[in-house]
Amino acid sequence: QPASGTPSKQSMSAIAADDGNMQNTGVTASMGAGAYSAQNGFQTGTEYDQAVYQASGANPGTMFYMMAAVAIGYMFFFTMMMVSCYTRPSMYGYYRTVTDVEMPKPPLTGVVAQLDAQWRKAFITKVYAILCVQLAITVAISFVMMQFGGYDLARWVMTDGYWTRNASFIASIAVLIGLMCYKNKHPLNIILLGVFTCFMSYLIGLTCTFYAAAGMGVLVVEAFAITSIIFIALTAFAMYSKIDFSFLGMILPCLLLILIVWGFFVFVFFDSFAFRQAYALAGTIIFVLYILYDTHSICERMEYDDYVFGAVSLYLDFLNLFLFILQLLSGGRRD
Repeated sequence: QPASGTPSKQSMSAIAADDGNMQNTGVTASMGAGAYSAQNGFQTGTEYDQAVYQASGANPGTMFYMMAAVAIGYMFFFTMMMVSCYTRPSMYGYYRTVTDVEMPKPPLTGVVAQLDAQWRKAFITKVYAILCVQLAITVAISFVMMQFGGYDLARWVMTDGYWTRNASFIASIAVLIGLMCYKNKHPLNIILLGVFTCFMSYLIGLTCTFYAAAGMGVLVVEAFAITSIIFIALTAFAMYSKIDFSFLGMILPCLLLILIVWGFFVFVFFDSFAFRQAYALAGTIIFVLYILYDTHSICERMEYDDYVFGAVSLYLDFLNLFLFILQLLSGGRRD
């Protein structure tokens, strides 16, 4: 379940611009974790468009350049992944060529680490290809919601359309349960995976739209760029290092349970800037470790038919890390 990093309903109403060129519509106050509040109404559409950039001290070209840089980074990463699958691999760790001239028969099942090198490469390539498509769908939906839905969408979801967020959340959990039950049944697993990705993309898109409406649209792009860099670096480290991260499988569920319980007390009884930032930092560390563990499991412990489960695991790791980093970045903005 993604961490909650969405600004409060009141923060939609007024933003204190950094450069003083915007007119505030109400009395602004710090809400903790960088959120803002005011006492009257929503912003106008014009104020929303200005706040997306001005409240972050950015110009209208900032988002484009940052997204272009991230896109180039992803192209380089997946290009290297493909190259490592089809070149001489004495330097590629898990990716070793098959010495036999004849093509081995595809495995019916089996742990990835025990398969022929060609099928290990095929499995890992399939997992990251699915993950790439999932992230592309999420980024596209979030971008459209921020840029074209914007103020009107944020206001509608906070009023008449509030039910859509709850329905999407419940539906995503139900579809995820069904996906885990039929993870190896093709093509049902792919259909459920697509539906799950769409629901999650809508939820993430809402979060990004709310942040943009609170004047922190550029921070969304910054958080995505930072998450991407961390994810790529951790993936490369987990794949090519000789460290066995299996021990994290016993630790991480306990840490995640502690984080959930801690989050309940933080947001209900100790709602302050310091506690929210400590919570976000702890969540960031936990999902950094989850990326290492899940990447290691994909390369060593999963079975050949678990490609959907592997892709979903990394997808959820990425989204949670993104939301926690977004909360950390927005938490630094206080009056």
